[in-house]
Amino acid sequence: PIARAQGVTLGLQVAPTVVDGDAELLAVLLRNLVDNALRHGAGRTRVAVECRHAPPWAMIRVADDGVGVATD
Repeated sequence: PIARAQGVTLGLQVAPTVVDGDAELLAVLLRNLVDNALRHGAGRTRVAVECRHAPPWAMIRVADDGVGVATD
């Protein structure tokens, strides 16, 4: 609902991935990453969420097309 209200397209790409961890904490992590992308990606129109197996790890990636963070 937050993405829709801001006119942001929220994309999801998930590949079968097994993660050995606390499901509740992983949900909090993902929620925080998406929330940060929506709050701090000024000027963006898209937020993409990806989960996949990247041997030897599982990878969760949240990216937006905003201006990014200044290097300094």
